[in-house]
Amino acid sequence: MCLNRKFQLRFQLNTDGAVTKSSSIAMIRGGIRDRSGSWILGYNRFVGPCSILDAELWGILKGLVITLDRGFD
Repeated sequence: MCLNRKFQLRFQLNTDGAVTKSSSIAMIRGGIRDRSGSWILGYNRFVGPCSILDAELWGILKGLVITLDRGFD
């Protein structure tokens, strides 16, 4: 199977997760930009105690949910 279709960027999702050492409380944040790099929206959220891996994955999940809810394909 060969795909010769060019990939066309419609939006860019950047995410980040952070966890405090002392309390293990995590926060996620992210931003969505259009294909020219112009800002569309941003988000942040406290997710409670978890590992840094969990925080990073929560950030990705939240970003994907937002993009789907807003109709980005």
